Amino acid sequence: MKDHVIVDLDSVTRIYRMGELSVPALRGVSLQVKQGDAIGIMG
Repeated sequence: MKDHVIVDLDSVTRIYRMGELSVPALRGVSLQVKQGDAIGIMG
């Protein structure tokens, strides 16, 4: 069962808006985490 997907993100985009300023934080990010995987996310 090691190939069981527990997190699946596809083409995620996140834009923060500060007044008229737009700051893209994520642009087309995809991630797949399977059971038993070890991951680290920084940011």
